[in-house]
Amino acid sequence: MAAKAAAAGPTPAFADPIAPQVDVNDYLRTQTLRVGTATVTWASGTASAPSVPRSRFVLPKVGLLSRLYIDIDGGSATAFDLTIGAGASAVAADGRGPFQIVDGLTVKVNGGSGWYDMSAFGTMIANAIEDADAFPIAAPGQAYTTAPTDVDSTIYNYPVVDGRPRFGLEVPFCLGPSNPLGMLLLQNDLTTVELEIRWGALDAYAALTGGAVATLTLTATVTAEVFDIPPADAFASFFRPMLRWGHWWREERQDIAAAGRDANVVSLDNHDTYLRVFHTIMRNSLLNTDNVDDVRFILNRNHTLFDHDDATHLRRQRRSVGKDLPVILHDFFGTGTLRDVIHADAYTDIRSVVDLGSIAGTSWLLTATEKLVDLGEPGAGASVA
Repeated sequence: MAAKAAAAGPTPAFADPIAPQVDVNDYLRTQTLRVGTATVTWASGTASAPSVPRSRFVLPKVGLLSRLYIDIDGGSATAFDLTIGAGASAVAADGRGPFQIVDGLTVKVNGGSGWYDMSAFGTMIANAIEDADAFPIAAPGQAYTTAPTDVDSTIYNYPVVDGRPRFGLEVPFCLGPSNPLGMLLLQNDLTTVELEIRWGALDAYAALTGGAVATLTLTATVTAEVFDIPPADAFASFFRPMLRWGHWWREERQDIAAAGRDANVVSLDNHDTYLRVFHTIMRNSLLNTDNVDDVRFILNRNHTLFDHDDATHLRRQRRSVGKDLPVILHDFFGTGTLRDVIHADAYTDIRSVVDLGSIAGTSWLLTATEKLVDLGEPGAGASVA
């Protein structure tokens, strides 16, 4: 006897003439919730410590989490207040812009930090590569850049003289705006989700020399983007099966001790599904892509998936994400499908190799990995009944 076909699920109240097939999208609707704010100050100096080392935000138990928006705003024209004297003020010396004043972002689910653990600069890059139309800093061809319609500076402003710093970061849980896989159920008694922001010292924001000093005030505003909870039958049919998949971002540091062929091998964990891997190269404590010679991605030590020089890599990278970014990116999810992803459990050894022409001073690699993680069948608490 043939097996009985699985139930198609409930019929939505309002038919969708654009995509008539009933699926999870028939029950999705986004909304935003204010989570909270935190203000941090830096006393007058060149490398002052923040007034608090970290700020924590517990997310409300509402809906299914899609994304977190973190807006950083000085709030006034003198939020960065410079006393220059005979000195000088310039952008942060390491080349990572204002972002490293936020030393890191961690999302903890029930106290565990596996879901998201990235630097602010790494987060900006992760936001930029999400799709070709994502521009966390400045988009090309801005039409409104002067008051009273200065849209561009409302999103991103980086003053190193008296001014109002403004920039934003996003923590994605879903794979993308059109793909809800990875969403996290907040609306249940078994899950507690907390965002932790770790703050850096003042010299992470600006380089002050020759007697110049400054004070800084920043306010972080956290907003959650969530999906409405659907009816129980739709949740059971379409949403609950998707909750077994987590969307994780992590970043780890590896010191650079030598240059040349195979001197810098990054061994990756052989579990889960890799969507993207990118390396931020810090040479002599400066962001650097010019010093890369060759790039390789190797499976089981003998299957070289990619092997090309830096120009070819950056050209492929431009084609994949539609912009130039100061990192070395392997985009296995560029098609928006799982066609090219790395199913890491199929391999015993996975490594990414970045050959550098030379090193100087203190040098290191920051390796960010984006993964799709099979969490197993959702527990009994993953229910809206």
